[in-house]
Amino acid sequence: LVVVEYDPLPVVVDPDQALVKGAPILHEQEAKQGFHRGFDEDIERDHPNVCSTAVQQVGDIAAAFEGAAFVLEGEYRYPNSYAYAMEPYNSMAEWRDGGLTVWTSCQHPFMVRDDVAHCFDLPLANTRIIAPYVGGGYGSKSYTKVEPLTAALALVAARAVKLVLSIDESILTTRGDGA
Repeated sequence: LVVVEYDPLPVVVDPDQALVKGAPILHEQEAKQGFHRGFDEDIERDHPNVCSTAVQQVGDIAAAFEGAAFVLEGEYRYPNSYAYAMEPYNSMAEWRDGGLTVWTSCQHPFMVRDDVAHCFDLPLANTRIIAPYVGGGYGSKSYTKVEPLTAALALVAARAVKLVLSIDESILTTRGDGA
């Protein structure tokens, strides 16, 4: 009962390409100072495709290099990685009496609740996340994944919706960036 139509957008798959003058703009909305989950965030939007910048440093780096007995400089690359969870990414959502209930196998239900409530402009009191036993996520079940999509589909369908990703879909949806 749900029909999805896609409008292809310009593609940028490389950070360097995204920062050249005239690159397709990825973030049209201006960034706002806010919580960045564990990082101090400075909004320095010197290019439209830079949403925000987080700088992490401890100590006097220049002095450390100056006092080092040996300095090795190089560029090292490691491929993308994926911490496979023991069960697929899945969630079920149902809207009832002005509230939303989502069942999901996540590691951080309160973080998911905050994100889903924000997505649908709901009070936290009207947003319920039920996270049954998670068989092992190893960090890949952290943060919000498919829950907002499931909730949006349930809202459109006006009935409960369940979404279960295949292993391939899970890998494409959530994987660690290359180092």
